[in-house]
Amino acid sequence: MNSSFLKNLFVQNQVKGVTADSRKVQEGFIYVAILGTQVDGHQFLKEAQEKGAIALIGEKDFPETHVPYFRVKNSRKALGQLATEFFQYPSDALIILGITGTSGKTTVSYLLEAILKEAGYRVGVIGSVNYRYSDYSLESTLTTPGAVELQNLLAEMKNAQCQVVIMEVSSHALQQHRVEGISFDGVIFTNLSPEHLDYHSNMEAYFQAKLLLFTDVIHYSKKRGKNPIAVVYQGDPYGKRICQLLKHESWVFGFEHPDLKVNSEGISGNLAGIPIHSRLVGDFNSLNIAAALTLAKNLSISSLAIEKGIQQLKNIPGRLECIYRKDIQIWIDHAHKPGALKESLAALKKMNPKRLILVFGCGGNRYQGKRPMMAQLAAHYADLTWVTSDSPRTEDPVKIIHEIILGFPEKALFQVEVDRKKAIFQAIQKAQPGDWICITGRGHERYQIIGTERYELNDQVIVQQVLKSRV
Repeated sequence: MNSSFLKNLFVQNQVKGVTADSRKVQEGFIYVAILGTQVDGHQFLKEAQEKGAIALIGEKDFPETHVPYFRVKNSRKALGQLATEFFQYPSDALIILGITGTSGKTTVSYLLEAILKEAGYRVGVIGSVNYRYSDYSLESTLTTPGAVELQNLLAEMKNAQCQVVIMEVSSHALQQHRVEGISFDGVIFTNLSPEHLDYHSNMEAYFQAKLLLFTDVIHYSKKRGKNPIAVVYQGDPYGKRICQLLKHESWVFGFEHPDLKVNSEGISGNLAGIPIHSRLVGDFNSLNIAAALTLAKNLSISSLAIEKGIQQLKNIPGRLECIYRKDIQIWIDHAHKPGALKESLAALKKMNPKRLILVFGCGGNRYQGKRPMMAQLAAHYADLTWVTSDSPRTEDPVKIIHEIILGFPEKALFQVEVDRKKAIFQAIQKAQPGDWICITGRGHERYQIIGTERYELNDQVIVQQVLKSRV
């Protein structure tokens, strides 16, 4: 790619936009053809040219061009670089904190946000619940948005006077160079367990994608003049590998499972000399608190701000969130993978409900190997389970459920109800005083994907409707 030619286009303010979506191309845009998993953007090169693109980028030959065309090895990487240039390197002027891992990213982001706000910082957050800053909030479609949208968000946050941006960084985002051109000041690794193996070929490939945040991304951040800090949970075998790989680096801080008291009222104790009083529950949230605290301390945030920030955070939307606490308790959780489900169910079981009732399903067009694993966990921790539909997408929900129930041992107590609303209704109606119900998979989400369409569905709303009719 002739970087000097493209650089001149930016210097001369000739570039009006950068996109990998041919439908968005306008006069003065640079169009980047991405070879996607379902659509090949190269087939739209001619269309982009006709719409007024002033330069085209792709990985294949394109002899029909009438404007400069640059063939590159990796279009996704080129897109990230061009988007960074177009939005004038916004991350350089911000404190950027990235969190990666299979579970815990959202909770750690909320903890860091609370701590940093208590310390007086103006904070933006990019994550799986929403993208938010100042008084603005947009429901997220991807945990980490595409390269152009991401750079645009950072530029908007910078212009809104944000000082810190906390970002959940997915393995897809790292593999697909969505964070290309972003300089980080701090990164966190929480854990790694089987997930996204429909995209990554195996656990090693999944790990190598996560590792990029601690190698390539950190290296780029240093080139941009930053001194990033890495916080890694080394109680996880993959976290331990990161610490071993980077053992000679002074910027890596490994932490172990903290010794904190965990019960139904929350988490308490003392960690690194800081009193901990949190309303969050579960051993896994002790780890999330430790991750946020360790990074905050190494960013020189005051102990008082850390203590107050953790204390003031009451709950995380849809993350083991108790939404009803009377004769029975009802918990909503986003857990949709084996590791997260195990953590949540173990946390609830440890608090000794009379019975633990579970409602769960598995999403369609996602890693199928986890389906029987989820059933095995349900049988181990729950006293009674309803297997229902999650977001089947283009798969047959009955087929998904069949693959789930293959994992139940012979004497497991479970029922099948494809209709999610009915399953939640049946579970609540069946509950007796002292029982706890955990409804997992959707969490904060307000929709269900059937086919390629989104339909309104909110577990919390369903629960409220059922409670009104409960006898």
